[in-house]
Parts: sequence; structure tokens; C-alpha cells
Amino acid sequence: MINHVALIKKLKAFGHPPDTWLPWDYQRANPKGRWLHDDWVMFKSTPRIQTAYAVPLPFKKVAGNAEPVWMPVRNLDYPIIPGAQTKTAPFNFGDGVKDYRWVLTMMSIHGAGLWSRQAVFIGGEWTECYYTRSWSVFGKRFTWYDGLKLDQDGPMAWYPEASASLKTVT
Repeated sequence: MINHVALIKKLKAFGHPPDTWLPWDYQRANPKGRWLHDDWVMFKSTPRIQTAYAVPLPFKKVAGNAEPVWMPVRNLDYPIIPGAQTKTAPFNFGDGVKDYRWVLTMMSIHGAGLWSRQAVFIGGEWTECYYTRSWSVFGKRFTWYDGLKLDQDGPMAWYPEASASLKTVT
């Protein structure tokens, strides 16, 4: 299980990335940006940079039936743990197809019926940081997650992140 106190201590020591590492939609420099957590139920005035962490990739599986996937890494400076499985392959982030580094990592949302507990390498050791599970409910996918959430945008990890959602599977 996630020891949130230990995780918070490590994240606080690790610090936040430069604002320019955030996805463009969340940067203060973007005049139309959403740099506050306007999608949160509470604490909507929290700047996104205060919850952003450029922790090294990959996230690894601690338990569960979900498997790692290949994720493109747009930010050339984003840290990747030495010895991690990487490759170079084309991807289009919306500005044309280019070659990017990819890393084999656990992701934050899985298909219905899959779940995982994940760890991040921070402060010189693996620390459990995330739990996610998805179920099929009346033809829709119900997802629950909690902890340090890895998003492909950038990429970037966010803490605290806890959510439950019900979405139509397409």
C-alpha cells in the first residue's frame, strides 16, 4: 500500500520541474492556459506546478495484472533511470511525425479488468506511489486511481491525484 507520508517527504525533497516542462496547456506563459487545477472538486486555486513532479521513468509494477507499455517522451531532458528499456521510434504529438525516445513503463489508466500498484525510483530507492484499477460496468469503463499519477503529456507526474470516473469505451 502507498505510504503517502513517505512519498510526500521524497517528493518534497525532489522538488518541482521548471514551468516550461509542463504541458503547454498548463504553463503560465500560455495566455489561454489552465495553470490552476480548475478540474479539481476542491482547491481549484492550486497552481498545477505545485503538484507536478518530473520523477525518473519508468514506473515499475509492484503488483497487478496490467503490464508496462511503451510511452513516447517528448521532453529530451526528462530523466530516465539508467538501464531502463528504451527505444527510438516515430510519434506525432500534434506537430508532425518525429523520432522520440520511448520508455517501457507502467501507465496510469488501464483497460477494464486490469489493475496495478506501481513504484517510482526516487531518492535512490523504489517507493510505492500509485494504485489504479478499471472495471467494466454496463458497457462502460469505471476507473479508480490514487497517488503519483504518470501522464503521457510531456511526460509529467502529478501528486496528489485521486479520481473515480465512468467513461464510454470506444
